[in-house]
Amino acid sequence: MDENVRRHRDFSLFRVRTGPIFPVIVPCSILFFKLTTMIPPSAFSQSGIFLPPAGAMVRLSAPHIPPVLKGIKVYTHNPLRLDFILDTGEDKSLANQNRANSLSDASRQLIKYFLAALTVPEKDLWVNLSPYEKNRVI
Repeated sequence: MDENVRRHRDFSLFRVRTGPIFPVIVPCSILFFKLTTMIPPSAFSQSGIFLPPAGAMVRLSAPHIPPVLKGIKVYTHNPLRLDFILDTGEDKSLANQNRANSLSDASRQLIKYFLAALTVPEKDLWVNLSPYEKNRVI
């Protein structure tokens, strides 16, 4: 029985209490605990967000009309050649050169979305056109 108690003491925290740093750690821990309970730390979780005061009217933002893929022209002599018809939309905040790059990137993204939709198998597509099943969407 003494041997089990001795093993238990070897693996417990009793050895820590005898170390030279223990008399320093315990008072510091108690001091920090008491200070944080008396003087709560100031926390600013929303310091980067500037919101209007409660009850203030919020103005509408400028309208944004994104580029939209309107149509596709398919050539009968070469069915793999496609011309995409794109509505450029309106974004007046960009400069001309910046707008051209932005429009080019947006059109590439729309074309990639369309081509990705073509790769979905027909058995995985389902459209609910029934007016009696408005809440049924898959």
